[in-house]
Amino acid sequence: MIKTRKKDQTLSLFQANLLKCPLLLYTLCFMIGLILDTSTDLCLIGLSQDHTLLDSLVFPHEQNLAKTLLPSIQDLLFKNQLHLKEISKIAVGIGPGSYTGTRVAVTVAQTLSFGASLPLCSFCSPLAFLPPKLPQGPFAFIINSAQGHFFLLKGYQEEGRLQKNLTRHMLSPQELPSHLTDTSSILSFNPEKLSAKYSEITSSKHLWIPAQPNFSFLIPHLTSQPTSFEQIIYLHAIS
Repeated sequence: MIKTRKKDQTLSLFQANLLKCPLLLYTLCFMIGLILDTSTDLCLIGLSQDHTLLDSLVFPHEQNLAKTLLPSIQDLLFKNQLHLKEISKIAVGIGPGSYTGTRVAVTVAQTLSFGASLPLCSFCSPLAFLPPKLPQGPFAFIINSAQGHFFLLKGYQEEGRLQKNLTRHMLSPQELPSHLTDTSSILSFNPEKLSAKYSEITSSKHLWIPAQPNFSFLIPHLTSQPTSFEQIIYLHAIS
């Protein structure tokens, strides 16, 4: 009886303190994240709330990110009646992709993180392009470079969530086939061109899926990962 009363008193005190501090209550209930990716010819800006997408903005940046990225972030925040000080965390895609394009988002994310004292984390950019109807099970995301090598991201999707054992590889055409034997879903930005050009690398069992902007797999993955930042993954002149 005494232990129960003490526990109830402690809980009541905690609740009372929350009511006295609306900002703390808001922060605990509505963790807002800002997501940026400019590794491709598209600019992706997302706002997440806990494990879900609150709002997003996707548009062709036409190599004009220096002028459009910050105003677009401000527009999305204003649309959702948010201020930068209400953001809890910033996540930025580090490629692979255009070094110049990727670097713009990384620089902006680092600047906002430093200026507002916000945690900053990075993610592998293909995770923002996994389509909503990605089949359950193992998948491989392939990006080819002008030099003939392949960047390969391998993962496993189960019940709408990514398993933590994501792996990244930089492979030659000779090395790629052995890394695809345990997967049936292959994603690419240009699946028809890639599957035709490298038909000898894959088999008939593989289902080629076009990549498309989508935050639904990325956001839960970000919230389950420790906050860390990695260097930009650079592939020159991705074809």
